[in-house]
Amino acid sequence: MKEMTGIIDSLLESKEELFFRPLPQYPSVDRDLALLLGLGVSSEDVISKIVEAGGGLLKEISIFDVYEGDEIPDQKISLGIRMRFQSFERTLTDAEVDIGVEKIVRNLAEDLSVQQRL
Repeated sequence: MKEMTGIIDSLLESKEELFFRPLPQYPSVDRDLALLLGLGVSSEDVISKIVEAGGGLLKEISIFDVYEGDEIPDQKISLGIRMRFQSFERTLTDAEVDIGVEKIVRNLAEDLSVQQRL
């Protein structure tokens, strides 16, 4: 209990502004993509294009895997991306999320020559 009091005291003494977000009423939907990209394409470029194409329903992006190896062509790497979609107004349908993912994959292919690894 003494430890908890110390944590609360340090939060109250902190000069940083604290804010709280209410818990979302509607569930999020996660989708993973495995992407093949050339060595000249940075992960920052990929994430930037995903944000650009993802629209307002895309809430989070993370890289969970980087792989070079036997099943990957020369001069390419595989990048595993996890995307979280969510609306604060309604539950998303699979079809809505699928449309968003298809747009992301299409834009990555057109703008960065990144391919989806199936």
